[in-house]
Amino acid sequence: MRLIIALCCFSTFAMNTVKVGLFALEPYAKMVDGNPQGIMYQFLNEVDEEMSDVKFRYDVFPYNRMINQLKGGDIELAVFYENNKAGTNELKAFETLGNINYIIGATLYSKDIEKLKLGLIRLASYGPEIDDIAQDKKIFLKTYDQGIKMLKYRRISHLVIPSTTFYDYCKKNSLECEKDIFKNKTRVNEKNNWVHVKNISLEVQRKIKQAHDKVIKKKKYQYLHDLL
Repeated sequence: MRLIIALCCFSTFAMNTVKVGLFALEPYAKMVDGNPQGIMYQFLNEVDEEMSDVKFRYDVFPYNRMINQLKGGDIELAVFYENNKAGTNELKAFETLGNINYIIGATLYSKDIEKLKLGLIRLASYGPEIDDIAQDKKIFLKTYDQGIKMLKYRRISHLVIPSTTFYDYCKKNSLECEKDIFKNKTRVNEKNNWVHVKNISLEVQRKIKQAHDKVIKKKKYQYLHDLL
């Protein structure tokens, strides 16, 4: 009996629980009946399953709140683009799966379009070729669904959309998007996300990266949209 108790105590002591924040944006993550869903959850859960002594515990937040939770130490790991404006670059641990970013619209995109009204998610960073566009040509959005609706009704002229959201929307709506509303598609950049961490030991970070790299190699993932 004493041996069993000792083994249980050791097992509990050896397990590392990591508080993971997911940002609430479909198809990346959402909470359904108290349980996380989405491709970011799916991917990180696959990573977690490769580890015997590290357990991820998930919460889903709006993007801005997730960043503040990470900076404040209320969560310990999150995945998103590097972001100088949000002051999170010092929390970058290693690169992970990202997206190809597209600009879609009624016409092919050019930054010199006279009446350009470019829809993009507030606080998201898409690289200097987009981030440096004049503020009066930008329309800030809460969700990509909002942007797609505004694009359909010509309230914006163009929309920045990651490949994951692009392919997810087409799949859900049974659209041939190359022939439909997204046919004028301009590839602007390919951008990796980063795993950002706070208050995680280097040893646990090493285990997470090792499991992460194993999943990518085994599943042959290149982009987040490969999980759709």
